[in-house]
Amino acid sequence: LRRALDVIVQSSRPDHPDGAAAVNNLGKLLQATNRHPEAEALYREALAIKRQTLGPAHPSIALTLNNLANAVRDRNAFAEAEALAREGLEMRRVLLGDEHPDVAESLHDLSAVLWLKGDFVGAVFNEDLSGLSDDVTDVVITLEPYTP
Repeated sequence: LRRALDVIVQSSRPDHPDGAAAVNNLGKLLQATNRHPEAEALYREALAIKRQTLGPAHPSIALTLNNLANAVRDRNAFAEAEALAREGLEMRRVLLGDEHPDVAESLHDLSAVLWLKGDFVGAVFNEDLSGLSDDVTDVVITLEPYTP
């Protein structure tokens, strides 16, 4: 994946959204292999490129905010992780609407942060689910709880 990233960056401007997507994806791979500091650095790089090239709000930016929040959560920086998760959630809500599955993913990840920081009530009730469709609330309710 690092070689693919090098090819993408060399074949386009370093600040191109395709390069940012590759950086984000490499971060995801590193996070999955417990290389959290490296993943976090790549998410921050991808986020900076995306904000520069895509503007202040874009679904791809929300995705990277969510990924970065998870990486930050994994190093127990819960206040920062919560802020990032809430920013990504709000962006997804505005851009995609409350019924989108990505909103459910963001709700789940925010709940994981709140749970790990000891805010058990907030983790369970961080959002009013009453206005969401049954399909979306089923996704939120049935997602596996985060266990480190």
